[in-house]
Amino acid sequence: MAIGEWMVRKGTPGGTARVVGKLFNHARETNPEISVEQFAENFFYMRAGPNVGKYHPERELAKLSGLTEDFTKFPSSLSGIVRDVLSVEVGSDFDDIYYYDSDPKRRNLYDKVIREELAKFGISEECI
Repeated sequence: MAIGEWMVRKGTPGGTARVVGKLFNHARETNPEISVEQFAENFFYMRAGPNVGKYHPERELAKLSGLTEDFTKFPSSLSGIVRDVLSVEVGSDFDDIYYYDSDPKRRNLYDKVIREELAKFGISEECI
């Protein structure tokens, strides 16, 4: 593994993917029928809570809706949730966000690491 991939895996993108994977598995233990969209809704409202996330739900959920492919309120994949968390919660403080948006090679690396980290939790490909 190259140093760049190791840094992405051990840094914010990989760590965020691990947190989302862990929380999704916990949600599935509680409710085996939960969809990714339902999980995303619960996840983002929980993150918007006063002691958890860094954003205000009315302001930032509108931003999240613009990040999804079909402009619905929540992403339909766990990797989409990870990317949205990076964009909203880390935003401009995340140095590589510019490269993710403008460099296809960097985007492919990030997407690969995010997918692999989610897969480590035994999450099916259809949810990733």
